[in-house]
Amino acid sequence: MSITTEIKRIKDNISNAYEKLNEKGATIPTSKDSSNLVSTIDTISGGENIYDYFPQEIEANSIYAERALLLYIKKIPQIDISNVVGGTHLFSNFSGITEFPQMDYSNIEVADYMFNQCDNLQKLENINLNKTTSAVACFNYDRKLHTIINLNISSIVSDKKYDEWDSPVNYIFCACVSLKNLSFVGSINVEIDFSYCSNLTHDSLINIINALATTNSTKSICLCSESLALLSDDEKAIATNKGWSIVEKVEEW
Repeated sequence: MSITTEIKRIKDNISNAYEKLNEKGATIPTSKDSSNLVSTIDTISGGENIYDYFPQEIEANSIYAERALLLYIKKIPQIDISNVVGGTHLFSNFSGITEFPQMDYSNIEVADYMFNQCDNLQKLENINLNKTTSAVACFNYDRKLHTIINLNISSIVSDKKYDEWDSPVNYIFCACVSLKNLSFVGSINVEIDFSYCSNLTHDSLINIINALATTNSTKSICLCSESLALLSDDEKAIATNKGWSIVEKVEEW
């Protein structure tokens, strides 16, 4: 191999190295020679910054790591929970998160307190709990949650009254005072209480009524006075014709 050929080979290798470094997000120097390769490699960040997920204050509070994870984390990446069966407290107390990425909830059998006290949570989409038998306090005290799109609780079937302590949906929407947009996929087969949700839109209420399954034994759906005022007698009749009783309930705080 001639010296000229060897020099060309080395130059090509260096050039290719800088192309790869550029793809990895490195800061490319003006002079792309071998002497700058090491310093260029050092500029690669290694992916997302931890402070994309945590505020910088976590560094000073690292001894409270467990609490910081729940209270201070700002977002989570899209993770695979498709094999998760027990969802109790799965995302409970994630106070800094405003919106969760799309995830596969379809194998969760128990969703009790799953999004409990997510203080800043605002929106959820495609919560497919099609194998879930219990969702007690699932969205409990999510005071800023304004939208839940495509919630599927059709597998929750029970004859328990909405106010019984062992109802599988007891306190499911407790203190969801900002909830406006709510839509269901599948049917509602259990007595359920929406009386905390005084800001539900008319479209949301119609979606709820349409989702009520026809029942042979009278079941009750609980609404607040604000929601009832939005419904016409004919719209209420859709529920009663399916065997449901509409109960007006006033929540006191």
